[in-house]
Amino acid sequence: MKVITWGGNEKGQLGLGTYEDEHELKLIDFFSRQNIKVSMLAAGGDLTICSCENGEAYAWPFMRNGTTYSLPVKMPFSPKISISKVSCGWNFGFFISS
Repeated sequence: MKVITWGGNEKGQLGLGTYEDEHELKLIDFFSRQNIKVSMLAAGGDLTICSCENGEAYAWPFMRNGTTYSLPVKMPFSPKISISKVSCGWNFGFFISS
C-alpha cells in the first residue's frame, strides 16, 4: 500500500519531513523505502498515526526530548504488543492492540 498525502502541513503532519503545505498529491516514501506496509491510517488536526501489517505503529509529527520530528516515528511499544488499529481526534490518538 502506498501512502499519499496533501494539505496543510505547518506542524509536519503530512509526514514528508517538511513544514510547507502541499497542494498536490505527494507520496510519503518513508514507508516504501523501508518496505513497511501500512494497514490503517488516521489523521486529526495536527496528528497522524498508522498501524502496519507487522504490528508496529508510527506517529507524526512527534516530539521527543524537545525535538519535533515531521517524519513518521516508530512508537516504542513492547514487542509483545501488536497494534492492529488506530483512531485519531483533533489532537489525540488511540492505538488498538490485537
